[in-house]
Amino acid sequence: MTQMEIQPGWGWTEYQGKLPMEYSCKEISDINNDGHTDVFVYGDARYEDELIDPSPNTGGVFSFNGLTGAKLWETMTNNPVKAVFPVLDINGDGLDDYLISIGSSNGTWNNNEPFLDYVNFANRIISIKNGSFLTTDSFFTQNAIISSVCFEDSSDPIGIMYCLEAINATLDVDFGLNITSYSLNNGSKIDDLYTNDRIWDTWEIYETNRAIEKFNWNNEEHMLFFGNTYFTLLNQSNLDLSNPIYNYTYNLPGDSGSQTLESYDIIEDLTGDNTHEIVLVTRYNHVNPIFNISWFNGLSGELLGSFNHSSLENPGENWMNLRLDEILNEDGDTETYILITNEYRFNHKETVDSFVYSIDESSYQSLYTKQSISENDLPRIFSLEEDMNDDGVSELVTLELVYPILSSSAIRRFKIISFLTNEVFAIMNFESGMNTYTSIQDIDGNGKRDMLISEWMSIKVLSTSDPSGLWFSPEFPIGFYIFLFLGVLLILGVILLIAYGKKLAVKRDRIKSFIKRRKLATYVNISVIALMTISFLLFLLQINITNRTLMSGESMTEIIIIYLVVTIIWYGSLPLTAAIFNQFAPKFAFLFIKLRNLFFKLSKKRYYNEILIVDMGERKEISSIIKLKRVILPMLLSIAIGFYVYNNLAPILGYSQSFESFNSADFNSFIVGYNLLCMLPMIISFIIFSFFISGNYLLDDAGVVYFRQMKKYRQPGDIEPISIWAQSIVKGMAGVSALFTFFTFFISVDFSGFFDMTQGISFAIFGFFMVLIMFWGAPFLTAFSYILLAQEIMEFSVEENSEVLYEIMEENGYDTKPKELIKLYPNGLPNEEERS
Repeated sequence: MTQMEIQPGWGWTEYQGKLPMEYSCKEISDINNDGHTDVFVYGDARYEDELIDPSPNTGGVFSFNGLTGAKLWETMTNNPVKAVFPVLDINGDGLDDYLISIGSSNGTWNNNEPFLDYVNFANRIISIKNGSFLTTDSFFTQNAIISSVCFEDSSDPIGIMYCLEAINATLDVDFGLNITSYSLNNGSKIDDLYTNDRIWDTWEIYETNRAIEKFNWNNEEHMLFFGNTYFTLLNQSNLDLSNPIYNYTYNLPGDSGSQTLESYDIIEDLTGDNTHEIVLVTRYNHVNPIFNISWFNGLSGELLGSFNHSSLENPGENWMNLRLDEILNEDGDTETYILITNEYRFNHKETVDSFVYSIDESSYQSLYTKQSISENDLPRIFSLEEDMNDDGVSELVTLELVYPILSSSAIRRFKIISFLTNEVFAIMNFESGMNTYTSIQDIDGNGKRDMLISEWMSIKVLSTSDPSGLWFSPEFPIGFYIFLFLGVLLILGVILLIAYGKKLAVKRDRIKSFIKRRKLATYVNISVIALMTISFLLFLLQINITNRTLMSGESMTEIIIIYLVVTIIWYGSLPLTAAIFNQFAPKFAFLFIKLRNLFFKLSKKRYYNEILIVDMGERKEISSIIKLKRVILPMLLSIAIGFYVYNNLAPILGYSQSFESFNSADFNSFIVGYNLLCMLPMIISFIIFSFFISGNYLLDDAGVVYFRQMKKYRQPGDIEPISIWAQSIVKGMAGVSALFTFFTFFISVDFSGFFDMTQGISFAIFGFFMVLIMFWGAPFLTAFSYILLAQEIMEFSVEENSEVLYEIMEENGYDTKPKELIKLYPNGLPNEEERS
C-alpha cells in the first residue's frame, strides 16, 4: 500500500481564485506529435462565486500536453461552456474536431444558478489542433444542444451531425427535445425528428441522462435514443420513431405506472452475439425512491434481466442523483460489473451509497456496498479503469472526508481499493474534490493507465501505481523565486565562509564563550521561536495544510508566503543590524557628542562643560537589567509605528479588521493585513532604529560622559552619560504612542471568530493560543527577542567600535584619555564588613 500526500504545485489551477469555472476533461488524440494522447478541458460556470466573480459570464476551452501538463492552447469564450462533443475532421488536419455548446447568460444569478437563454446558444466547432473556431455562432443552431453524434455520409463531403436539442421553451420551462441533423460541410439543417419527450426546467437540461449514442448493430452504425420513458434504436439512414429497429418502454411486468430514466450505459457483450448490451436504471417511485436495474440484448432489444435497487436511507423528496458505470473487466467472459452510486442529502448531510453488482446474461449478484457521509463535500467513487492486482477486474477510486484527531476541519482522503477483496492499494490526502474522473494513457511508464481528475477550478493527473502528481503546474511561479532567493543566499554564504573562514576559526572559542555568557538572549530567542513556530504549526494543522496546494493567487498561499517572508526578514535582518552597528555606531555616537557640545556652547557663560572618557576599569560585562532597559525604547517605538501603520492603512487597502469564522475569506484577509501592515513595519523600524540605538549603546560602552557645573550659583555638579540625554528626547513620546496605537488596534479587531465553541474545545484552545501568542504577544515577543539578540551580536565588536569612536574624537580635538571619577574613597570602596 502506498500512502502519501499531494505536494504543492501538482496540477493545473491557472484560474483558481480568478475565474469561477468548474472543469470537465476528456482524453483526446495526440495533437502535438509526441506519441502520447493529450487532454481537452472545458470550463462551465455552474455555481455562484461572488467572492471571485459575481458574473456567470466566464468559460473557456483548453488543451494540455498529456505527458507534462503544459498548456498547448486556450480559447476563452466569455460565457459558460455547457457541453462538448467530438465531431469529424472539419479542417483536414487529420484530427477529429469538437463541437462546443456555449451558453448565453444575462449576467445575473438566480438561486445560485446562472440564468441562461436557451434559445440563444453559440454552438461552434473548434479545431482541436490549435483552439481556433472553425464555424460561426449561427452556423448550426442557437438552441441548447444536450447530446450529439456524427456519421460519415456519402451525401455530405464531411459528414452529418445529429444533435439532441432543447426547443420551444416557454419562460425557460417545458422544453421539447428534437433530434436534428446538420451538414458538417455548410451547417444547413437536413432533417429533424420530434421525440415526444420533454424537460420541465432549466436545471434538468444539463443534469438529464437523455441522450443519443452511436451503436454498432449488425456491423452498421445506428443511433440509440434514451428518453425519459423509453429507449429506441433508430436506423441512421431513416430516422423514424414509428419504424425503429427496436424500442422499449420502461414498465415492470404487472406495474401499471410508468418509470423514468435515471442513468444508462452500454456494456460488454453478455450473450455471445458480438453486440454490446444496454443497461438502464429507472425510478418508479418518486416519493420513496425505488429503482429498477434492467439490462437488454443489444441485438434484439429484449429484456435479459432486472432487479430492484434502493438507497440505504430514504431521502424522501430531497435531491437525489444516481450514476451508473460499467467497471472495466476482461471481455468475452459473458459477465460484467456495474457501479451504482446514489447521491442524496439525508439528515442535512451529503450521503453517497455505493453498490457493485455483477451481471451475466440473466442473473445478478451484489458484491459491494458502502455508505459515505459528509456535512459539506459530496464523497465520490469511480471505476479506476485499471487492474492493479491482475485479477482481470478494475479497482475503484474513492474520495472521502476524514476528521483528524483534535482538528475541526476534514481531510479529503483518496483511496484505490479492490471491491472484490477490500484490499487498499493507495491512500493519499487530497486538497481538492473529484467531480469527474477520466482514465488516461500511461504517463510514468509503469504500464498502468493513469488518473485525470477535475473539480472546481482544478485539474490534476496522478499515477495509479504510485499515486503521486504527474503534472507540475506551470502556474506556480512562487516556488521558482523562493528557490532563486535561497540559492543566492547559499552562494553568498559560501563566499562569506571562504572569505572569513580563517577569522571565524580563530574566534570560535570566543564565540562559544560568548554564547554561554549570553543566557538571557539565548533563552528568550529560543522561547520566542518555539512559541511562534508552535502557533504557526497549529494554524497550519487547523487549515489542513497537508491537504492544501499552494497556488499563486490563493489566499492561503498568500498567508503562508507573507508569514514566512516576515519571519525571514525578522531573523535575516539581524546580520544587517549588526552591520549597521559596526558601520555607523561610531559616527552616530559622535553625532550625539557634537549635539551635546552644541548645547554646551549655548550655555557656556553659566556652566563649566566638558565631555570626558570614564575609565571603565575591569568592568567589561553588561548586566541583564541594562540589557532590558536598552530594549524598551526601540520596542515601544517599533510597536507604535507598526500599529499606527496597520490602523490607518488596513481600511484603505481593503484588509479585513474582523472575521466571523476561522479560515473564512475575512479571516485570511485579516491575517495577511496584520503581517503585512503591522509586523513587517515593526521589523523594518527595528532596522531603522539601529542607526539611532547603535550610537547610544556605544556611548555607554565606550564610557563617554559629560561633566556640567554651574559657574556662579550654588548647585552640585553632575556627571551623566550622553546616552541618557539623547534618549530622553523621545522616550516619553514613544511610550504614550505605543500604548495608544496598541489599544486602538485591539478595540478595532474582533477576535470572536477564534472562540466558536460549536467547533469543539480543541478549536477554542487553539484560538486562545493564537490570539495570545500571534496577535497580543507577537509585537512584544518579536521586538524583545530581536533587539535583545541584536544587542548581543553588537557585543562582538564593542572594543573595535570604541577604538574607532576614540579616533574620531581625537581628530576633532577631544581628550580620550580615560579619567577616574573623584575618589570619595581614596583607599578603595569599602567591603561589606566596613559598611556594617
